[in-house]
Amino acid sequence: MALMGSSTIAGPAAESGYDLWLRYRPIDDAALVRQYRAEASYVVSEGDSPQLNAARIELIRGLGGLLGTDIHTETSMTRDGGIVARLHDHAAQQLVDAHRLARLDEHP
Repeated sequence: MALMGSSTIAGPAAESGYDLWLRYRPIDDAALVRQYRAEASYVVSEGDSPQLNAARIELIRGLGGLLGTDIHTETSMTRDGGIVARLHDHAAQQLVDAHRLARLDEHP
């Protein structure tokens, strides 16, 4: 008679495959976190579609996890620190003036 043992592969407790795939561990560098929080404090979602809603939710979840803060949604880009989620190619041109766009082009 052969004796067969069983073993289980232990993984992170109470995590789904989704959580393992898209894990947003907080950034350890405090200076980077301060900089990123200033540059990504809210999400502007223009439009309403399943794809756009999924992108908005994932941006909020990911940024919140990486930066250790609550990221909220606003209806328009009224100050610095916004991330624009939109399905059209012209989103930045419509929300940000030409001078600010030129400044963005200066950064690699």
